[in-house]
Amino acid sequence: MPQENPYEHFLQRTAAYPLAMIWYGRTLTERQKYEEADFLYRSLEQDPYFPDELRKDLHTAQAYLFIKQKRYTQAIAPLERAVQNAPRKRERARLAYILSQLYEQANQPDKAYAALDIALASNPTYEMEFNARLRQIQAGYAYKRFTSGEAIKQLERMARDEKNTEYKDQIYFTIAGIHLREKQRDEAIASLKTSLANAASNTYLRSEAYLLLADLYLDAEEFVYVKKYFDSTLTVLPATDPRYNRAQRYAENLTEIARLITRIAENDSILRLYQMSPQERLDVAKRIQKQREEEAQQASAGPAAPPPGADLPVAPIAGQRSSFYFYNDAFLKKGKKDFAKIWGNRKLEDNWRRSNRPQVAGAIEVANLPGADTVAASLPDDLNEILRGIPQSEEELAVIHASTYEAMFNLGVLYREKLENNPRCANTLEELQRRYPDITKHQIETWYYCYLAFTDIGNTSRAKYYYDLLAFNHPNSPYTRVLTDPDFINNAREREREATRYYDQAYDLFKKGDYQTAFERCQKAPERYGTTNPLIPKFALLGAMCTGSLQGQAAYCAALKEVIGRFPESVEATRAKEIARVISCDGHEVAANPSAAPNMPIDDAFTLDDDKLHYFLIVLYGSDLPLDDIKIAISDYNREHHRLEQLRLSNIFLGTDINTPILVIRKFDNKEQAMRYYQEVKDRKDFLGETGKKTYNKEFFPITQENYRRVLKNKTLDGYREFFNQHYLK
Repeated sequence: MPQENPYEHFLQRTAAYPLAMIWYGRTLTERQKYEEADFLYRSLEQDPYFPDELRKDLHTAQAYLFIKQKRYTQAIAPLERAVQNAPRKRERARLAYILSQLYEQANQPDKAYAALDIALASNPTYEMEFNARLRQIQAGYAYKRFTSGEAIKQLERMARDEKNTEYKDQIYFTIAGIHLREKQRDEAIASLKTSLANAASNTYLRSEAYLLLADLYLDAEEFVYVKKYFDSTLTVLPATDPRYNRAQRYAENLTEIARLITRIAENDSILRLYQMSPQERLDVAKRIQKQREEEAQQASAGPAAPPPGADLPVAPIAGQRSSFYFYNDAFLKKGKKDFAKIWGNRKLEDNWRRSNRPQVAGAIEVANLPGADTVAASLPDDLNEILRGIPQSEEELAVIHASTYEAMFNLGVLYREKLENNPRCANTLEELQRRYPDITKHQIETWYYCYLAFTDIGNTSRAKYYYDLLAFNHPNSPYTRVLTDPDFINNAREREREATRYYDQAYDLFKKGDYQTAFERCQKAPERYGTTNPLIPKFALLGAMCTGSLQGQAAYCAALKEVIGRFPESVEATRAKEIARVISCDGHEVAANPSAAPNMPIDDAFTLDDDKLHYFLIVLYGSDLPLDDIKIAISDYNREHHRLEQLRLSNIFLGTDINTPILVIRKFDNKEQAMRYYQEVKDRKDFLGETGKKTYNKEFFPITQENYRRVLKNKTLDGYREFFNQHYLK
């Protein structure tokens, strides 16, 4: 007698058992009890009485179990059965669409195409229909059902359909993918930009497009654009995405590189204009004006597909009102001074850097060119505005060349230090030498970096060339010594430590009242460690303090005046001025104010300038602090982790409190850099040389130059501490 089906009793508990077990299996899946869920589903599948109408739910649950474990290939079979058993069309469309994605994951585009046929034939919603057609075109192209050209034509036809207006971003992103597979880089870039122009609300697609553009430009080493698109990526890519740190690292490393590349391009554009005739300049100005008018018309007409490179930054030719060199007197004066220091007083003329320059009748000056006045006078104001940045004097031309020289040198170094791109480093620095063969300002460093770059490239002949240049022309340079003496770096570091210990010993003698011995040590320091040692200003100030204790106020004031004169930009000069005011040296007296209160109020008018230069203060509390060890630890840390920034370390005392030293690290370009350094070091024990048994009571404060001067004036950090907590840490 056949056994009775236990699930046919509708109102009994057994009738609900199959569906309940499916949902129990889903619960096990969500609780990550995958083996139990798998065993349960297999038991249900083998049950001969399992209801046919629940087969679709069982197979869907099985597929979900495998997808949850990222076992995508195993999920295909149960999902195929689920599609076959789906009774309703739209549900079958949804399952078939998911199945197509699994086929794509398994690199089976032909089966993905067939699954999408099922989805499209099952009366899907329009959104699903659109996505299915998009994926089907991709799958058909992938397994060569049709060519790339045919695929792109189908996609462009979809883009022209009014129903797909809101999906244009996805369509053009797909077109870009096909172009990339065909190695059509320029077309891919154009399609990605068109996709972005239509993707205002699609954050995910924007992040993918920005990242893809950044990588395309990175492959081509177009670093200004790489910087731009990595910056854009960071605005939309979630910080939890595994690619975020890479994008952030490139964005940071390329900040200065992109700025220098743009600066060189601007300078070269200006010099090209300078060498043109007035009529040629007029033609350029008209082209720029026409381009601006077209861009304005496109902007007013709404978003449109930009041509390749249209939305990328273009180096301005001239006429930038706010930041242009020649409208800044300080730049002009500095340019003239730097020019004279390097090249002397030279007549403004063609080929002025070359010793064998051809003889010409005179310098090319706009005012003296035939027709210049007529052309300039007849130009409309907008064209004059475009051309008004062209150099008109030796000082202006000097600014351009000095700026280009510095930018090219720093760019070459950064290619190696930030990107490890030795070919670019070598090419840039060799181009620098070709352009400016007479300048020796960075000659040693240039040869040194060329040697390193060519060595790492494997070009031994060019590496030897620069090694020989260094060894023959600058045998005693630290850069040469690093190459010729394996122990030079360790010896130099030890000498640095020795100088610091020597200073601290002199300072200890001063604190103990042995002013004569301390003074003698200060006098010997330049001979022992050289006049360019960074500790010499500190020795000079300590020597002045010893002089005051030994010879009285007049000698003290004279010694302080010498420190201020010899080291005007140093922290020690600032400290010397403070002492001179306190002891009323001539020229430093503080005017008496009878109505003032005994304790002057603190100037707490601190300002928040995120883009201004920042220092980093390290305030140390406690007695008998090993200041030399702490400074050595900081110097070693910065040398290892921030060598390129060339951070300088010094220490000061606020007011008369010599028991609370403040170490000052200079300098950071802005608040962001200073706070990044703050976040990096605030919990690192190796920064100050701390250990598990040896720690220091300290505070860290990033601070702008202006606020730093206000702290020095106040002789206390009171007020700034609250300002810092409110504006930097919140």
